[in-house]
Amino acid sequence: MATIYDSYGCEYSTTFVVKVDYPDIPLSVIAIDYQTYIKVVWSSNADVYLIYLNEVLIGTYSSYYYNDFEVVPKVYYCYTVRDFYDSTCIIGLF
Repeated sequence: MATIYDSYGCEYSTTFVVKVDYPDIPLSVIAIDYQTYIKVVWSSNADVYLIYLNEVLIGTYSSYYYNDFEVVPKVYYCYTVRDFYDSTCIIGLF
């Protein structure tokens, strides 16, 4: 509810409806160790995702997963899944 004054100084009230669009933040990000590769999976409604490995952009993807076939055993990896609004980081030891 907002109070508004007309040109004569008379007060009247009105109600505004405001639509807030929340970003399509990647949620439920998990990394799955398949012995020979790591699969990073997430859920979201965005169309395109930016995937970072240890803070370096490695590509853009339109699917809800990324397979990393270049992992080395016993190394920590930080995968960041980002759309245009937010990011989520997963650290995995392979």
